[in-house]
This record gives sequence, C-alpha cells and structure tokens, in this order.
Amino acid sequence: MRLIVCGFAIACLALTGCGGSGATAEKDEDSSEEKKEYTGPRGWDRSTTRAPGESVQTPFEDPARAGSAGPARQEYERPYARQDLKVSDPLVVPRSGPPPFEDPGVPPVSGTPMLSQDEQSVRLPAGTFIMGLTDADPFDIQTAGRKRVSLSQFYIDRFEVTNADYRAYLDSIPSDRRAAARPDSSAWDNADIQVAWSQYFYSDAYAQHPVVAVTWKQAREYCAWADKRLPTEAEWEYAARAGIVGGIYPWDGFSIQRPDGEFLANYDPGRRGKDRDGYAFTAPAGSYPPNDWGLHDVAGNVAEWVEDAYTPRYNDISDFNPLFRDPDETRHIVRGGSWKSNAFRLGVGFRDFQDETEASLRVGFRCANDRAANRSTTPSPPTNGRQ
Repeated sequence: MRLIVCGFAIACLALTGCGGSGATAEKDEDSSEEKKEYTGPRGWDRSTTRAPGESVQTPFEDPARAGSAGPARQEYERPYARQDLKVSDPLVVPRSGPPPFEDPGVPPVSGTPMLSQDEQSVRLPAGTFIMGLTDADPFDIQTAGRKRVSLSQFYIDRFEVTNADYRAYLDSIPSDRRAAARPDSSAWDNADIQVAWSQYFYSDAYAQHPVVAVTWKQAREYCAWADKRLPTEAEWEYAARAGIVGGIYPWDGFSIQRPDGEFLANYDPGRRGKDRDGYAFTAPAGSYPPNDWGLHDVAGNVAEWVEDAYTPRYNDISDFNPLFRDPDETRHIVRGGSWKSNAFRLGVGFRDFQDETEASLRVGFRCANDRAANRSTTPSPPTNGRQ
C-alpha cells in the first residue's frame, strides 16, 4: 500500500512539473517576483522596426544575422565510438533533473545554417535527430513515441505568416477566390477575445500579428502561392530544436523565463494571468527571442499547421525525410503550442492535431521549401480599402 501511495505522489509531482501549475511551479514563479521587473515585449515599439513594404525585423540579437554569411558555425563533438551508440529510446528528461548532456545518437547537423538572401528564411543543413517528446509524461497523453530521423537540407521561414502577409496574398488572387481564402470569422463567435475579427485581421494595429483562423487547406494554398509549402512534422521539430540534443524547449533549460524574469514565449502562465508574459492574445511576430537557428515563435504565440496527416505512432513514418500521408485521414498535425497553451504544450516534442477544415484562434502557420523561394511575400504598402 505504501508503494502505491509513493508512486501516486511521484506521478502527481511529475504532472505539476509538466503543466507548471503545482506547488513546485508556484515556488519557481514566486521566486521570479522578487527579481527585477521585466518590461518584456512592451519595452519596444514595433512600428519603429518595420515600415510598410519592409521585411519583418526583430529587436533581439538574432543568431540568423550573426556574421555576413549567416549564423555562426556550430561545432558538435562526438564523445563516443560508433559501436557504443544507443539503440534504445533516449531517457525521458525530468524538469527537476540536470540537463541531458548525453548525446542519444549522431551529431545533429552536418553543415551550417544559412540565412536566405531575403532574410526571411533559414536554410538548414541535413541532419539527424531524435524526434518525439523528451519531457516527462506520467499520464501518457503523448503516444507517438520517439524515432531517430534524418532529413535533407531545406528552407524554413523565420517568422509565422502575419496578417499583413496574408492580406497581401488576398490582394493578389482573383476576387472570386478571396471569400474562400479569407480567415474564418466564425472562429470569433464564442471566443473570449476583446478584439473583433475584422479589427484583428484588417487594422494596422495587428498587421504584424500572426494570421489565425485559417484551415490546413488555406495554409497550404498560401504557401503554394509563395512558391513554398508547409513544413513536414519532422522538419518543424528539427528546426525548432535547433541542434539542442534532448531539449524540452527551443532554448536551453527547463523554464519559460530567464533568470531576470524575461519571458521567452507567449503562452498562458496560468494563475498569473494570460497577459503576464506581455500579451493576453497573440503577439507581433518576433516579439520573443529566436532559437539558436534564428526562428521566432516556434514555442507559443500560435500553434502551427504542418503537412503531415495525423498518425498516433511514429512507427508509421519513414526514418528519412518522413512525411505521413493518408487520403482518408482529415486530421493534420499542429505543432508549437499557442498563446492559450500551458508550459507542457510549448515543448518542441509535443504534438496535437486538428481537422483540416477547422479554423482556430490558436492556430496559424509558417512555410518551408526545398530551395530559395522565387516569390517575395513581403507585404506592399496598404491599398485603398479592403478587398
């Protein structure tokens, strides 16, 4: 009986560590209150960083801009012999434990990430990584497992597609197609959001916020218009991890905050209030620091559509350039967590799904490609009136 009670207590402690809502999480959160107050994303005016017609900028020191040729080269050691490589799944990394320095496989990258010429995407080199959840999951809500996956090089956008980007797309397509391509205004019907959908999508105040309430098919059509495509689930996770082996988030460590109190993502901090991180709803693209490969908002802000159809286990996917297709499956994978997610759902290994016809205020997207895109998606200055 004593063993059962102890086991239950351990499971409860692990769960509160995942969700950030238990006694341990409260202690960590309260400790940050004693530190210097963080002005956060409110500390800068985005209107000074992007004028109409200019590309998205960021106020942070950006790894994707380090040096004239792109991000600084990252070196990866191989502290093991090939005959000693692990053949089993990697150990789950508890939040309360030390960082996972043991490499579960091969060096994750065989080249150097490079900034594209238009500075809107990053070319990621071929690499191998362990795909799947590395956080504790005591109640098994994630069933996909883990799999060693190898990828060819590809490009992925550094920023989520914004309202301004999507409006430029609508302006460019024939008028008889615009109604079907517009975000679904009915997603706002029962939402507890103060801003109306027309204000959010059309006003300049939200022009640089990520577009939301688009379906999987609408996201695919936008990417095709931009001479791109949706990333695969494996590409998305590989890009979000940015070479951090065994990491839980797109950055080092186990917290959504830095020691000085700065929030690293737009999410729901729970009892502290949705706006504690700087925004109660979505944030402008690039409002939080990028990961080591220069990608912004791969944790929080809006979750992101990927190309793959839903499958409950990674056993169903290839170990090289995996992409799961199923013409009879209408559900597709969503990655990254959103402004409404708890800390657990922000992890780079966490996966969710949604029907391809469903539009949500929590879901947007970014594009990827196998080569540099020919079409510029930088919005033009506003035209007279809505289309």
